[in-house]
Amino acid sequence: MLLSRDTNPKNDVYYLGAQILKLLQAHDVKEYAFLDLYQECKDTTGSSYNLFSLAITWLFLLGVVSLSKKGSIIACS
Repeated sequence: MLLSRDTNPKNDVYYLGAQILKLLQAHDVKEYAFLDLYQECKDTTGSSYNLFSLAITWLFLLGVVSLSKKGSIIACS
């Protein structure tokens, strides 16, 4: 399940997904390499790699982010 009552809300996929979207929209950069986006997200939220990859997968399944031809992550408009 995506929501859990027993964990800190900052360790939740919904929260981290929102933070990733905030990072994608806050900068003028249109594309992020996966590891660059992870590093920036880790610096701001302190999230683990596993939680980050789960949140990116969730955002991809929702159609909120996609991959460019170069393999970078971009926010869908």
